[in-house]
Amino acid sequence: MFLVIMKVLFYFVLIFSIIFACDSKVDGNVDILHVDPTRAELGELSEVFSDIKIIALESNDSVLVGAVDDIIIHNDTILILDKNFKSVYIFDIYGKVISMINDYGRGVDEYLSISCIYINENNNIVLVDNSLKKGFEYSLKGEFLKSINFPYSIKTIDVLADGTKIINKDKVDSKNPSGYLLSIQDRSGYEKRFFPHTYVNGSVVYEKNRCITIDSNKIIYSTLDSDTIWVYTANEFLPKFLIDFLGYGIPKELYDEENSMFGERLYNLLLEKEGKIAYWPYVVKIEEEMVEFSYLFMNRLTFCQYNVSNNSFTQFYGPSICGINLRNLTMGQFYV
Repeated sequence: MFLVIMKVLFYFVLIFSIIFACDSKVDGNVDILHVDPTRAELGELSEVFSDIKIIALESNDSVLVGAVDDIIIHNDTILILDKNFKSVYIFDIYGKVISMINDYGRGVDEYLSISCIYINENNNIVLVDNSLKKGFEYSLKGEFLKSINFPYSIKTIDVLADGTKIINKDKVDSKNPSGYLLSIQDRSGYEKRFFPHTYVNGSVVYEKNRCITIDSNKIIYSTLDSDTIWVYTANEFLPKFLIDFLGYGIPKELYDEENSMFGERLYNLLLEKEGKIAYWPYVVKIEEEMVEFSYLFMNRLTFCQYNVSNNSFTQFYGPSICGINLRNLTMGQFYV
């Protein structure tokens, strides 16, 4: 099995440059980004990634990776989560097997399933089992250390450099209509809980996919059915960017629908418009003068780079290998 590590380089040759106006503000702090998704062009892999490294992962009779549900690269260690085999495989940076975690069972220190994995503030691996509402902590060599309890089901956990935990809940508690989707917990254990608004009209989202971007110490929140990107600042989430897709975005009247009907209405709209709806803006990086984000349009993953200093955009969809969209390649949706 091969692992491909690619570093994204958005400062590519500007033959894909498309300039948009971006001079509007909401409440003085929110940038409205005017984007025409029909103007993106296909980008080649070599123009998107600055460095590509292929690592051949060692396999043997005991270690044979099946499905890759998550990959974490931590210092010189590569972790691969395989939910089918209820295992975590640990490799060094050269692809050599270090260990495998496979403590599936009903014993005291055994798990029934693996919902997600993360590296905690002590540089140890934690396996989360939502069925047991427990976490199982291991060293980077695969040695079991201890188990811990969680009060709720968890979709993902990220840990910042200062030990702050960003916890995405797996679902809203049906017994608590005002239940939260997101927790931010400092090293002392103090936890702030959020159910962020996502729309201009103030309606909220029930999106359960991963909706947090960690950019250095910035925390950015976006959702599948949203045109707004939120940034965590001074202990609260504030709207930072509003994406105007120039008539190709989700119609505002859909935001007035009941949350339970939103997904179905959006799906029907995608079918009706043959996929010509732009949605799910997701920030890749925010720098002093540059905002890089992606979105979906025509079943394509499209990347945008917004230059704050001159209010211009560069955007492309892809990237591609031999003309085949990388998203289609990874999903096996192509013909040769």
